[in-house]
Amino acid sequence: MSIEATPAGVPATQHQVPFVEMRGVTVNYKRVVAVNRAELTVGTGEVIGLLGNSGAGKTTLIKALVGLLPITEGEVRIDGLPKRFNSPQEARTYGVETAYQDLALLEDLSIARNFFLGHEPLTGPRPFRRLSHRQMVGYAQEVFDVMGMSDMPAASRLVAGLSGGQRQLLAVARALYFGERLVVLDEPTAALSDNQIELVLGQIERARSRGTAVVFVTHKAHEVFNIADRLVVLDRGRTLMSVPQKQTSLKEMEKLLISSRFTMVQEMAAAVAHQFRNPLGIMRVSAEMLRDDFEVTERREHYDRLLNMIIDELGSLDVLITNYLDFARPRNLRRERVALSTLIADAVAQLSEHSADPARFVLELPEELPEVTIDKDLMEQVVLNVVSNAAEASGELQPVVISAGKDSSSAWVAVQDFGCGMDERTRKMVFNPFFSTKTRGTGLGLSIVHRIVEQHGGTVEVVSELKQGTTFIISLPVEEE
Repeated sequence: MSIEATPAGVPATQHQVPFVEMRGVTVNYKRVVAVNRAELTVGTGEVIGLLGNSGAGKTTLIKALVGLLPITEGEVRIDGLPKRFNSPQEARTYGVETAYQDLALLEDLSIARNFFLGHEPLTGPRPFRRLSHRQMVGYAQEVFDVMGMSDMPAASRLVAGLSGGQRQLLAVARALYFGERLVVLDEPTAALSDNQIELVLGQIERARSRGTAVVFVTHKAHEVFNIADRLVVLDRGRTLMSVPQKQTSLKEMEKLLISSRFTMVQEMAAAVAHQFRNPLGIMRVSAEMLRDDFEVTERREHYDRLLNMIIDELGSLDVLITNYLDFARPRNLRRERVALSTLIADAVAQLSEHSADPARFVLELPEELPEVTIDKDLMEQVVLNVVSNAAEASGELQPVVISAGKDSSSAWVAVQDFGCGMDERTRKMVFNPFFSTKTRGTGLGLSIVHRIVEQHGGTVEVVSELKQGTTFIISLPVEEE
């Protein structure tokens, strides 16, 4: 058995028939449509980044491809000919290997046995050939050395003793080694360290160079963007787009994923808010009636204080429900030309009136700032929200620096705080609906900020490091005069 996988062809060109074509594929779970007329094409030696949020249908689509799930309707072609795999074992006969999200490892078997599952080498004369565990251990150890898997324990050890990252690396390595035509990796980096991720990406490059295609399934665009030849985005079971990597950018991909996530959450927010709003209103009116209409002679002060506390909490919930509905309700922009300096000044004035010392705000603005065409009410709320968050993050005695400027095609506003900063995970999650760094709160504020800026054709970037504060940069397009 060779340590290097057998070359399976040359990298795809526009004249070759794709190895895999899935056309109009639908997969149903009883009455639920999990994949709805999705499209996926994989060329020989092509690396595909299959992107989408949780519930988008990514895992269902690849399980349908390799024969783990039945396809309700649609066409699958392998090497240009109609073909549906009936099982992963049949897919293997065509050189297709998969590393599933649940890893599919057997804990009571050794690392070597798990590595060779379905590809076990046999020894001895026919018809008495048998498994050779010693041979499997030797081969597996050689493969791990070639792949640079230095932190993998001896191949004779049981899988039960491996960490989550080691198990994932084993499953990914198995698929990459045995996949001759196509390797499907479902969320392959979920439990890996940065060094292990680099190792996997390097092996994907090697697979592509020998003509093996790779489908890298993930909800994190940054993981696969630099290595992918093409990016396919799924949204609620449908193929939203398929684009060559050179024709897009990481920022556009992440923006698209956040937008599709917002759409799902908008629908959920509206449904939840409508269910809560009527009973919440009845509870508040009832509490006010108890306070105003009922005569209580004993401990009246205590009674009033308790009811006022309940009414205040119900009021807070009412504001939260209103925010949910506002988040879910589409709104047409009422655009007008507004000086950027006026927008900043009005937002800061609102915040100063209510909750912050005006002396804390340091304005670093040039004498001339451009006008932007915006919905002033909405964009004022955006700036107000970001500045308010910065004031809270900085602490009572620290400043908040607000700067602005213009480049070739856009105007920008930057808001800098001097708080504790954010780690990488928080930076990537901060605009997600309902994510919050606070002990109380939904995080809707920054979600709405992102949505409003996106509606204006702009972007929001976060620059932050732990213990070094955070800067939010809002960029808006400027019309040429």
